[in-house]
Amino acid sequence: MLNPTDVQSINRRLNDLEYKVSHLSSRLSDLDPRALKTIQDMLPESLVVKKDKYGNIVIPDNFWQALRDKIREEDIFSHGPVDSGKVSSGGIKDLKDLEKQTQKLWDKYIKSNKAQLGDLNDQDIVRKFPHLLEQNHIIPKTEILQLIRQSWEENRLEVRSEMADMKKKLDHATQRITKLQHDFKDESKAIAYEVIEKFIPSGQLDALAAANLKSNLNYGLTRVNYLSKGTGAIVDAHYTSPQYVFPSMDVWIFKRTMRWLIGNSIPVPNSPDTALMKWDEHGDCWCSPSQDADGFGPSLAVIMGSSIYPDQVVIEHIAPTASLEPGAAPREMELLAHIPDPELYHAVAKMSHNIFTDDAVEPLRADGFVRIATWTYDLETPENVQGFPVQLNMKALGAHTNKVIVRSKNNWGDGSVDYTCLYRVRVHGEVVATPGLF
Repeated sequence: MLNPTDVQSINRRLNDLEYKVSHLSSRLSDLDPRALKTIQDMLPESLVVKKDKYGNIVIPDNFWQALRDKIREEDIFSHGPVDSGKVSSGGIKDLKDLEKQTQKLWDKYIKSNKAQLGDLNDQDIVRKFPHLLEQNHIIPKTEILQLIRQSWEENRLEVRSEMADMKKKLDHATQRITKLQHDFKDESKAIAYEVIEKFIPSGQLDALAAANLKSNLNYGLTRVNYLSKGTGAIVDAHYTSPQYVFPSMDVWIFKRTMRWLIGNSIPVPNSPDTALMKWDEHGDCWCSPSQDADGFGPSLAVIMGSSIYPDQVVIEHIAPTASLEPGAAPREMELLAHIPDPELYHAVAKMSHNIFTDDAVEPLRADGFVRIATWTYDLETPENVQGFPVQLNMKALGAHTNKVIVRSKNNWGDGSVDYTCLYRVRVHGEVVATPGLF
């Protein structure tokens, strides 16, 4: 146990923090200087950004997504209720494992940004794809910080809404700190002070990122979904994984026939095109084995009715609280696009290899396809509909496509759930030709 003086000091700081959180949640506030300092220390000297539909330079979604993942290492105690079985010596190790994971996700974004900077400074690439410099812009760290301040001012109401649950997060953090005070005398004081110091700036950054992501998603949902059956999309069975047959469906033909005769038919697995349609409740999804014989995750291949420059993917999944098996949700995912022109294919594939360095060693197992986007579906946020940008600027490369593959590399079951389910997948972009069959 900590001595009484240390306990009083921690409790006094927690009470002060509770007052500040209540103040922030009830009125519009300024961005904490410590939040800006946190971002400033993390940022590289230059970032690649794009322009929105109005011609304004904006911070891309993948920055906000990487930022949310990164600040979780600073905000560990605010996630989820206390589990007394996990706050132990192993619990401290779990927190450090999470820190490594978030660091990896942020590092992945930084590596991708570095590769894009290299491409934009490569005269041969720019000469071959002159629109790259029109579609992408390199700005220094100082301008990024200014854009973040501007985003805070423009999204104050949305940020305030996103910060509404900070009191609940603080309650969770307080419970965890109290538990550590009893179990880890040496570490708990330092951990408690660090959590208290970073709670508000981390909470503000998380809320700002969430507000920007939600705003961009809402805009995306007003656009044409080219993975809709209504726009002519059909499943390409050749590259699509098989359905997962649940044990309750895997019965002998005689029993299936008898059940059908008495009017109590055994259901069959949903077809892959279920993931292209609207859904209402648990089970309105397409499920496939989480790994095939070669260790690959499920793939959903689609031939679209139009040829487009893809620029956004939207993944819909049921909320974990409404699911019988939350671990079946996809986790690390990627989008592949078919490029039929051999010369263009090799040029785009080279850029893809540079940007997705961590994924480049994994074979695609689809001739003529190129990896154009990777992302992580986040099961731990309240938003079950999430949008992700296509990192390769297909329009600038002149690489339109009407064939895509959405692949889930793993799920949230961490090996304990042997199937992955997709409720709905959308793809947005700029249309080039309709119909889009090459």
